[in-house]
Amino acid sequence: MRKMRLPAIIIYLFSMVCVFDAYSQASGTKPNVYIDYFNRPDDMSFNEAEQLRNSIMQALKETNRIDLIDVDSNKAIAIERERREAGAVADDDPERLKVMVQEGANYLIQGRITSWAVNQSGKKGKEFYDVVVNYNLKMINPNDGKVVNSQSFKVGGGLISEMISRDKKVRSKEEALMDACKEASYEIEHFIAVALPLEGKVLDMGKVKKDKVDNLYVNLGSNIGVKENDIFLICIQRNIGGEVANSEIGRVVIAAVEGGNVSLAKVKKGKKDIYNAINAGQNIVVRYVPKESNVNEKLERIVGRKFIGGRPVK
Repeated sequence: MRKMRLPAIIIYLFSMVCVFDAYSQASGTKPNVYIDYFNRPDDMSFNEAEQLRNSIMQALKETNRIDLIDVDSNKAIAIERERREAGAVADDDPERLKVMVQEGANYLIQGRITSWAVNQSGKKGKEFYDVVVNYNLKMINPNDGKVVNSQSFKVGGGLISEMISRDKKVRSKEEALMDACKEASYEIEHFIAVALPLEGKVLDMGKVKKDKVDNLYVNLGSNIGVKENDIFLICIQRNIGGEVANSEIGRVVIAAVEGGNVSLAKVKKGKKDIYNAINAGQNIVVRYVPKESNVNEKLERIVGRKFIGGRPVK
């Protein structure tokens, strides 16, 4: 890491005292997020709904962005199994939310399965089942009940199922539900990225050629789930009339995660603008860009094989 210039030192010191959000994710502190039982339709069993919830919980843990806590593990807020299997939900129970706050919850994720359908095709003995699940995920702040993010999803069926049928001619109902749950897990990274935007600071410039910066260091790393090839916007952040304004001046991709709170990023766009902004002492922030949905990646997660153009690689 090269020796920091004076403006870069000022930016670094500012980043040490600036609070990016309520839980200072840039310093590696993760929020405590509880996940509640899922509301389900009458024609879906408790175990079937739990299969979807468990898949989503695993995907939430894999983001490494939050400390996830299952309400079922906390006696103070768990609902008895008998009541849950009978369809009991506690979405809007203010007393229960109050207990969650006392237990240290920063956020709560609630799930509502609105509908599901099981379709069958193929001859007897060679049936191919398809399960389609519609559901909603909502993250709320239990302190005030405000919704942080709410998204509706549909998994199973459609193009994904059609492509799977080319690779797998026979599929049971249980396998079809499992595949739908795997597809659901793929959407979780985007849900968290929208609910809890990841923002950090430029620590210093790395390699510089004349008045252009080729790479730089940011104060985000493995502690908050940053990975190689993650994309970040480089923005000048200003306060205008009491409102925070971000002007994009470039884009970087993580080349190497070098520690819990430091990564090396390669500049893909705005090399000169970023160089000038840093040397001018501007308030520079880096903002994570959620990756777009990719059909081949979904298929790989579901089937466990690499796909290109919707077809398995031999």
